[in-house]
Amino acid sequence: MIASACEGTSWLHRLPAGAKFAGLLGLTAFVLWLRPVPVLAGVGGLVAVLHLSAGRAVARAGWRGLRRFALIAAAIGGWHLWVSGPDMAARVVLQLLIAVAAAGLVTMTTRLEDMIALFQRILAALGLPEALRRRIALAMALAIRFVPVLGQRGAGLIEAWRARSPRRASPRLVLPLAILAIDEAEEVAEALRARSAGAQPPGRPAPDRER
Repeated sequence: MIASACEGTSWLHRLPAGAKFAGLLGLTAFVLWLRPVPVLAGVGGLVAVLHLSAGRAVARAGWRGLRRFALIAAAIGGWHLWVSGPDMAARVVLQLLIAVAAAGLVTMTTRLEDMIALFQRILAALGLPEALRRRIALAMALAIRFVPVLGQRGAGLIEAWRARSPRRASPRLVLPLAILAIDEAEEVAEALRARSAGAQPPGRPAPDRER
């Protein structure tokens, strides 16, 4: 799954965001093109080594995210095992795990500010107006960051349910998760408003919200 940022000083943290996202795109395309299962397993081992090279915190967070995704990958692999056989099932599962692990590694070692700057450069190359590309870049970066946050909130709700009830988690947890998502969105909106007000040019008053 897409992971939250992990602070660190490793070489991956220092690598420019553009190089990391370009590497992720190239690795994903290469993995989807690969067919031999042993070679895919070797690429998966390389991605694991990259996680370890970024620090223990990154490696632990990457393992937790991959473990949550493993159930989805197993379900997809089971379908391919039934339809196409074990070789296809192993290949598809490895491709999925490698792509997700690599994406998580990039998001864990890239700051939000660097993502926004990268997306703005890409959108500027497409010729979009500056104001529009700032909004789009911010929305894209926040979407990437919100995915793991909501996943953690959902996991916390499920753990709390299991601690209080022997029954399986109920669909009623969707409502408190939605409320948590709204709270998170409001906090981010308040922070953005405060930052926007603080960024007003000298001598120019901040906009009056009560009007």
